[in-house]
Amino acid sequence: MPAAKPKPAPRTTELEQMAEVPGGARVLKPTVRTFARQVLFEFNGRKWTIPEDFDRSCALEYLHLARTRGIDVAIDYALELALGTDDYAAFRRIKGLDQEQMDWVVNTVSGRVAGAGGNVPK
Repeated sequence: MPAAKPKPAPRTTELEQMAEVPGGARVLKPTVRTFARQVLFEFNGRKWTIPEDFDRSCALEYLHLARTRGIDVAIDYALELALGTDDYAAFRRIKGLDQEQMDWVVNTVSGRVAGAGGNVPK
């Protein structure tokens, strides 16, 4: 009988956030994180920013909304979360964005909130 393959070691960040307990279960420790904002795009001289990253619970909420209420509701959630309430309201009033530009903003923000990264320029 071949020897069982050892389980890969958890990543450093997982080790810092979890502790082993008897029976192999883990106790998860909350991590309080704050995220700096970065410029997503500039339009008519105004810079629009979003957080560099999002809490993992945001991805779960995005996916839950997409599954239970539809992708439009999930996208609305992602845009308001990323831009902030006031800036999202202002964004909805922008005149002059073409479809390709709007698609880029929506896809980038949705991807970032869902945890898929996104192509925000560095």
